[in-house]
Amino acid sequence: AAVISGELPTEKLGVSAPDSRTFVVELEQPCPYLLALISSAIFSPANEDFVESMGGSYCSSPEMMLCSGAFIPDRYIPLDSELHFTKNPNYRFAENVSLSGITVRQVANPQQAMMCYQSGGFDMIEVAGETVELAAGDSALLAVGSGNEYFYVLNSNRSNAMKNINIRHALCMSVDRESIVKNVMKQGFNSVYGLVPPAFANEADGSDFCKAEERYSDICGYDPVKARNTGKKDSMSKEFLL
Repeated sequence: AAVISGELPTEKLGVSAPDSRTFVVELEQPCPYLLALISSAIFSPANEDFVESMGGSYCSSPEMMLCSGAFIPDRYIPLDSELHFTKNPNYRFAENVSLSGITVRQVANPQQAMMCYQSGGFDMIEVAGETVELAAGDSALLAVGSGNEYFYVLNSNRSNAMKNINIRHALCMSVDRESIVKNVMKQGFNSVYGLVPPAFANEADGSDFCKAEERYSDICGYDPVKARNTGKKDSMSKEFLL
């Protein structure tokens, strides 16, 4: 925090590299999710000298990239619909990589992507919504949970009504999550009743952080009658304002 605020120079950040294969991070306080955080793609290491030598052309073509993964791009045009990656012979576990290369196509229409998969043009596609129904019965269909969520944000700065906690509760109870998932989002989605979805984070004892989502049912459960009654409560009472 002191480095971000400018109170200390970046040299005091608390990170160091004692050798070419070791990265040390010193924390001000415990951070249990640190390993999961720094294993994401945005924390992949970059060679500073190489990045600076490329200037504004960095990552604009395969020659302007420096990669350390199992595959490296060899055909890439910005804003094009196709990318090709070839096996990286310098990858530390190259002997375990059986594929010689991978072609990635960007297809905007999910139905077209499904047709290409069914005709053998694609080996793998991502499906959601209606395309999941088309894939029903395919033995290769694999369901993988994620932390992506869709939710409404109410603007209390531009609407006095949204400053009223009872009106916000009423709107929350008027949303039929089950119906939206079943009839609009279709397969591949689940209704959730908290900001953290189930099977996404664990408690210290290893149990699901959101194993008991019913604890929010008095606020998030679909109940039109209760929503009407809640919305009629005194909007000026201080105890109903946040």
